[in-house]
Amino acid sequence: MILDTPSRSLQIALGEAQASTPCDVTACYAAQTNAGGFLTSLAHAHSTGTAAITIVPAPAPGTQYLVNECRLHNNDSVQHTVSLLLLDGAASFVVYSGSVAAGGDWVYTPGAGTGGSVSGGGGAGEWTAGPVASLGAGLALAGGILSAPDASLTSAAWLLTRTMVWFSHDS
Repeated sequence: MILDTPSRSLQIALGEAQASTPCDVTACYAAQTNAGGFLTSLAHAHSTGTAAITIVPAPAPGTQYLVNECRLHNNDSVQHTVSLLLLDGAASFVVYSGSVAAGGDWVYTPGAGTGGSVSGGGGAGEWTAGPVASLGAGLALAGGILSAPDASLTSAAWLLTRTMVWFSHDS
């Protein structure tokens, strides 16, 4: 997910009041500037019950944030509904909303969706991936494994589903 203006940020909100312990919230993202600068970042916070918390702030003018992952660990004693919100000025949009059991983890990765992250697959030309609407170019997705005629094509497709193109390399 790309936050490309100073009016866009990401928040996480719980649907239920906190019963005992705040949830751990983390986000991994990178800042890219118009001047070519690049800096990876990790943000972390604790949930505050039903009040939304900003997990990835709005970028400064001339900077874009490329969000790699948002994660919540439910330290609380009750199940929570977790909503990832995109704020764009005064407007708020739900990116994803789902439930996480007490002691469970909720993960959002752009392109892979929620519930897990993209990781290395069974071979040089495979990556485990979430749902992909249109693959094309000889790519196939079966059983969560993205495969291609060669490793470089698989890597290129993985890059497109992950947004953060500069972090990928072929094995």
